[in-house]
Amino acid sequence: MRKQQSPADVFDIGMHGEFIASFLYKIRAQSQNHFDAVGRALRSIVPGIDALHVQLNEQQGSLDLWTQQGEATYSARVISEGTLRVIALCAIVVNPWGGSLVALEEPENGVHPRRLELIARLLASLALDQGRQVIVTTHSPLLCSAILREARARDSDDISLFNVRRVGHQTEIQRFDADAPLFQDVEIAEGLTTPAEDALFENLVLRGFMDE
Repeated sequence: MRKQQSPADVFDIGMHGEFIASFLYKIRAQSQNHFDAVGRALRSIVPGIDALHVQLNEQQGSLDLWTQQGEATYSARVISEGTLRVIALCAIVVNPWGGSLVALEEPENGVHPRRLELIARLLASLALDQGRQVIVTTHSPLLCSAILREARARDSDDISLFNVRRVGHQTEIQRFDADAPLFQDVEIAEGLTTPAEDALFENLVLRGFMDE
């Protein structure tokens, strides 16, 4: 997403977000309302951002993507990984040309835990309000909990949580009961945590020992 991009006739941000600037530039040119919606969604998750901009650098023939915070502006080359991921997610949700299937890998990466409720709300909106099939992989118990709360709030049976693991040479998929308390179920807790360092870091966040 940090690489220099030229204007292109694209219909999404690309598998790795490599067309995000081109996509946002096209949306702004064809539908200012959709581009403004991306900015509103972004500001709801990252309140410190006042505006999102994308412009053509006519001398270089490339697109410049940056955010504005007060009087300061920050290019996509220096924006944090988490902020870039949130911009990408907002663009996916607003995409007027989006397909029927959206797959996301660990959308919580780089996002402050306190903002995961808003991420869950965007994902639920993508699935329930726009009628798309959304598949999300995650190792975050916080995101799982937020998704289940969103499902209960909407009284929807269309949102489910699965534990996917390798057993020998096969893939085993186990569905969890959305009505069960997430962290009181030992099997669910074991499915979301490992003895690796990542789990140790996540436990520190959950207990409030680490912040941004």
